[in-house]
Amino acid sequence: MIKLRGYKIFISSPSDLEDEEETIKKCIHRFNFFHALKEKKIFIPFSSKEVSGRTGRGQGVINEKLEGAEFQIVMFWKRWGTPTGAEYSSGTHEEYEIGKKLKLPGNLFEILVLFKNEEDLDPGEQLKQIREFKKEIETNNEVLHKPFGDNFELSKEIDAFLTEALAITKGDVIPQEKDVKASDVKEPSEI
Repeated sequence: MIKLRGYKIFISSPSDLEDEEETIKKCIHRFNFFHALKEKKIFIPFSSKEVSGRTGRGQGVINEKLEGAEFQIVMFWKRWGTPTGAEYSSGTHEEYEIGKKLKLPGNLFEILVLFKNEEDLDPGEQLKQIREFKKEIETNNEVLHKPFGDNFELSKEIDAFLTEALAITKGDVIPQEKDVKASDVKEPSEI
């Protein structure tokens, strides 16, 4: 049995980006296929859609899972999302804010915020919130942020982020290994 250090990547997005979320997962699996055994590290993607609810506030359960991740990818396109019953106007925004709190000096946590091109869309209320958020992200420049147009461009951005994430983890000596069989690293044809 080969021991690999697992790094969780939490994917945050409203429901209008389900195809893109699947593209990200495929990119991560493909990256693992080419790098995991050599580097002894594996990236494990998951999102709020995979978090089973318990009693209580659903977003609270999601937030607990996010707090166990080392990386976060946040995406927006034309939907801002749904209010969570807390101080945030959407679950994705709440997840981003929690991620920012986890991004502390000495703490392994990096965030990539992606904005799908939306120039030709009608600027409804949700899109206005996204544009305000994007402007804030660009102004503050606290996290990596990139635009993308299609799944090919998205794949290129994810590959670049994963390459950077792998470099960031080079000095990581946290002994959190996960037993992984070679068969757990998927072939590109399987994804």
